[in-house]
Amino acid sequence: MAVDRYRDELWKLLIVAAERAGHHAEAGSARRAYEAVLEELGV
Repeated sequence: MAVDRYRDELWKLLIVAAERAGHHAEAGSARRAYEAVLEELGV
């Protein structure tokens, strides 16, 4: 995310990977951060 925080596929990959690893709090945090980016873009 540090390279390009506007890449949808990277956010989705991060969220799925965290969920599959059982890191539900991390997945939730990533989901909220992704939603903030989308809101920033007006999407």
